[in-house]
Amino acid sequence: MKFVLPFPPSVNAAYKMNRGHRSKGAKVLAWEKKASDALNQQNILPYVGRCVIIYELCYPDNRTRDAANYEKSTTDFLVAKGILAGDDRRYIKGILSIWNDIKGDFITIHIKPADHPLIESFCQARTLQGSPLSCQ
Repeated sequence: MKFVLPFPPSVNAAYKMNRGHRSKGAKVLAWEKKASDALNQQNILPYVGRCVIIYELCYPDNRTRDAANYEKSTTDFLVAKGILAGDDRRYIKGILSIWNDIKGDFITIHIKPADHPLIESFCQARTLQGSPLSCQ
């Protein structure tokens, strides 16, 4: 499964604290509206099963950014919209955020089965290298 959404807000700007409680900030609420419209236009169906998510980020400007800061808002949005059943390890085996070296203002989301050959080859390579960690 592959689809495109507007570039998400950083987790640093997505939430605000109000009397000890965290709530969504204006930036994330505005992004969620644009992302909902984009999702509806693409007719994306819910993903069934455990998966791996690849976030391919196209940077809107040349500022230095941390790719991992864009995972939280995006993943929470996908769960809220029913594209993913949840965001814990029962549903998501892993998340990879990478920069696409073209300028843009969007994120391409790739959702792959947890047993996708790319993931399986990574797990096999770790086993061959003697890693005590399992990919189960």
